[in-house]
Amino acid sequence: MAGFKIADFAGMSTALSPKVLKANIATHAENCEVGDGRLSAMKAPAAVSPNPLHSSPDTIYEYTPNKWFEFSTDVDVARIPNAFDDTDKVAYTGNVYPRITRDDLALSNGQMPLDSFRLGLPAPTITLTVTVTGTAVDDALDDYRSYIYTWVDAWGEESAPGAASALANVKEGQSAVLALPTKPSGDYNFGTGAFRRIYRSNTGTTATEFQFVADVDINASTYTDSVLDAGLGEVIPTINWVRPPDEVTADFPTGPMLGITTLPSGALVGFSGKTLVYSEAYIPYAYPLAYRYTIKDDIVGISTNSQGLVIATTGKPHLAMGHDPASVSIIELDEFQACVSKRSVVDMGESTIYASPDGLVLVQGNQTTIITEPVFTREQWQALNPEQIHAYRYEGKYVGFTDSTGFIFDPRSTEQAWVYTTIDAACGHYVARNDALYIADGSQLKKWGEGTALSYTWTSKIFESPRPINLGAIQVGAQGSVQVKIYGDGVLRATVNTTNDFTGRLPAGYLASEWQVTLIGTADVDYVKLATSIKELQTVE
Repeated sequence: MAGFKIADFAGMSTALSPKVLKANIATHAENCEVGDGRLSAMKAPAAVSPNPLHSSPDTIYEYTPNKWFEFSTDVDVARIPNAFDDTDKVAYTGNVYPRITRDDLALSNGQMPLDSFRLGLPAPTITLTVTVTGTAVDDALDDYRSYIYTWVDAWGEESAPGAASALANVKEGQSAVLALPTKPSGDYNFGTGAFRRIYRSNTGTTATEFQFVADVDINASTYTDSVLDAGLGEVIPTINWVRPPDEVTADFPTGPMLGITTLPSGALVGFSGKTLVYSEAYIPYAYPLAYRYTIKDDIVGISTNSQGLVIATTGKPHLAMGHDPASVSIIELDEFQACVSKRSVVDMGESTIYASPDGLVLVQGNQTTIITEPVFTREQWQALNPEQIHAYRYEGKYVGFTDSTGFIFDPRSTEQAWVYTTIDAACGHYVARNDALYIADGSQLKKWGEGTALSYTWTSKIFESPRPINLGAIQVGAQGSVQVKIYGDGVLRATVNTTNDFTGRLPAGYLASEWQVTLIGTADVDYVKLATSIKELQTVE
């Protein structure tokens, strides 16, 4: 070997011996941009000014342009689609119980969201008491009926009904006086505009349908029903509407719904324990029991795709095929790759990536692949503490962080796959409207890739010569400042500091058979050549 050349710079791998790597694969790469053949410096994130954050959050979310939600826990936020609503309603989970808010409630000059309500309403627990008043006309026929009611909040969201009242015989000429229970306490939207909606049976049996009678102010204590049968309205639509799982363990022993996201069908979906929980389409507060799908393993995280959902679990990953909540098919993928971090689950477009005990797992279609196998052994991966990973999509790359390090992984190429970064972040959020990634560094919001160049480190494989030689010449193709360190048999033999292209001699007086190069700087580097002499550089390709 008269020398060697490093070009077409790629990411790093420690899964294989440094001696058997390809010439362009690093044993360590930090703060590098690779993938276009050049070695370039990553840019630091730039502070957003004025800074919209008021805390050091664990979750951030751009609610409207330049208006940011911030949370101290792991929270998921889902847009609520409604063509006729201009209030920017969103639902979110991970903050004690599922919540809903909109612009007039959420926005403020301080930390946002300013306020919210519970998502979904409880069904009434107290049945109506019915008293018959008045005098029936002569020869009046019996008219046995029962009543149910629902809660309707100030935004028009309606609960499921409670149990039906006892039958009352209300003949022609008589009226039914309903004693109305008080509204439930709690963080419900029962302010101005909230009411009870009363329905009554239309055939004289509690096993029949109930039709609309009247809307009654939520603070009223009685209501007198004198509506004729012909005046009854629609059949109650909310019989099977259930609120989403919340913190009331007597009702939901597996805990509150998490991971809420919006489907193209207009439905929302989340999970609790082993169960996927879907809402009615375009009705974000109604989660029928018929729209719940249970699998055998606990769900850790979910991600949408064009076919439905990828479900990362404590066992095998699953697919939920279909966006219509009434006709979802669950498919178990035949690969034991558990998800070890909910925050590692990232929608990459037509694929999903999440962290498993063995590495990053890519799910595409019905195929699963451990895409970091060429980069790390299982033991090396475990040393990264994958259970700490929180990650985000940006420019087709998977940008992740743990408590001690950051990294960028490009799933499109194993050669350009993994680069560490010294950038730190507690959380992040990808904003599609301007194709930008934002991170929270303490209490400062920063925009990815908009700052000054970071100093990179890129360390090559170990090149071997068949016999000990002295590499006495170097050529660097670069634009900018870079330091080149040359190691022979593990000992630093030379350091070259250069700006732009450079050709020069290296120290003599030693021989070595194993060679390694480290590049440190901010320059764009096209190649590095090392040879035994200046003349030999011309023959190194």
